[in-house]
This record gives sequence, C-alpha cells and structure tokens, in this order.
Amino acid sequence: MHFSLPDFSACRVLVCGDVMLDRYWHGATARISPEAPVPVVQVKNDEVRAGGAGNVALNAASLGAQARVIGLIGDDEAGRLLGESLAARGVACAFERLADAPTITKLRVISRHQQLIRLDFEERFDACHAPRVADALAAHLEGIDVLVLSDYAKGTPRRCAGPDRLGAGPGRAGGGGPGRVPTFPAIAAPPSSNPTSPSSRPWSAPARTKRP
Repeated sequence: MHFSLPDFSACRVLVCGDVMLDRYWHGATARISPEAPVPVVQVKNDEVRAGGAGNVALNAASLGAQARVIGLIGDDEAGRLLGESLAARGVACAFERLADAPTITKLRVISRHQQLIRLDFEERFDACHAPRVADALAAHLEGIDVLVLSDYAKGTPRRCAGPDRLGAGPGRAGGGGPGRVPTFPAIAAPPSSNPTSPSSRPWSAPARTKRP
C-alpha cells in the first residue's frame, strides 16, 4: 500500500529537551577473559547516533521539515560527535555547552548481534542550567510552527517555561516526550485541509513510557 505524505518543507520545527549520544561498539567475541568470566570483544566499529531530543529532530527532518534542536551538552568529544551527526542529517543545533557536566552518552557493546552491556555516562543537569535553556528557547521561538518538548527526565526541559508563557498560541502545536509529559495545557495543531492528516486532530499527550 502506498501512502502519500504531505509536503512538510515549509514547516519549522523546534525541539527542546534532553539530547544524548547513542554510541555502539561492534566487534567479534572469540574468548573469555582470564580476569573474569566475561567475553572479550575486539572492537572493530564505532557507531554514533543522535538520541533523545536529537532523534526527535532527526525524525522531523526525515519528513522534510526544517528542524532545530536545543539542549544541554558537555564540553567534550561526545558533544562534538552529537553535533556533527545531527548537522550531517540537516538538523540545526542550538546547544548550550556546559563545562561542569558531560554530554549524556549511552554506550552499548554489541557482538554477534547481541548487546552485551550498556554503559551510561550522565549527570542530572542542575537547576542553575535552566535559565540558559529557557533563554535559548525564547531566542528561537520566532517563526516556528511546531514546538516539541522532549523530556527523558534528565533535567533539561523540566524548569523551562511552557509554551503558554513563551508566546505559543492558536496555530502552534505543542508536544511532549516519552519521559514525563510536560504539565502545560495541550495546544491544538492548526487545521488541515486533509481530514485524515494527523495535524487535523487536536494534540494529545503521548503515553508514558519507561525512561531510557
């Protein structure tokens, strides 16, 4: 069955939330370590992907929308790789770089198509970082059509002003994330000429899922 997607090329989407780097080490396993009963993986490939709010922005860009993402990253290699990965896929980045916190990174070791272990590098962002996110959000609101707050319970969007305080109103769509859903009132998306289009229906909060 063939589905025809609307033209989203003129749609400007702003995503604000918990950005993170998904990193994968792939390699072969042929022996058990003499130090502990664990497999030894000879890493051959290092794969990086944008996760969290970055992945939300990538999804918007893949539909043809003009996507920009705001979030907190560390002054580190992971933050640089995250920005490069998003830019290569056409997503504009407006990151706030922190000297006192690392970029949230989830490293997975994969061998024989199985995940052996996941290592998380993260620290919950402090309340003192909230004004930087709120300022960046306010600075990029002008002219956007859709605002998405992507909350993975890492601390980025929790203390930011809701869209009702940032100039969102009729004709702008609001959104939540797979973590804790924001508490501001839902905003109806602009009416669509296509009655079957998702944008023709009022936005509703997504189902809550487990934090990553």
